[in-house]
Amino acid sequence: MNLEMVTIAVADLEKSEKFYKEILELKEMQRIDTPDGIHIVFLKDEEDGIIELIEYPNNFTGVEKVNGSNVSIVFNVNDFNKAVRKLEEQNIKIINGPMEKYIFIHDPNGVKIGVRQKH
Repeated sequence: MNLEMVTIAVADLEKSEKFYKEILELKEMQRIDTPDGIHIVFLKDEEDGIIELIEYPNNFTGVEKVNGSNVSIVFNVNDFNKAVRKLEEQNIKIINGPMEKYIFIHDPNGVKIGVRQKH
């Protein structure tokens, strides 16, 4: 079984998209804006992992306002120390770690992001 995609409902698509593109270096694959005001961006990593960021309009029924998340995502990196330096340069707070070349940070929506040395 392989992970195909992670979907994250976000409070601010622009802020979230900037985080995933600039900090985690994901590339945009596709963008969808639906007639009912839903905005979706699909982002891809170097090895075909996909994250879908979805922003619902404030008046959308059936969706609670996003206040953090119980989702966590882990990214493997080839150079752990370089990745940590980049996060520090971007003023991204490390919330756990480092522990054996493994750290956790939060995205703008409170999603827990793991960054670890690729084995």
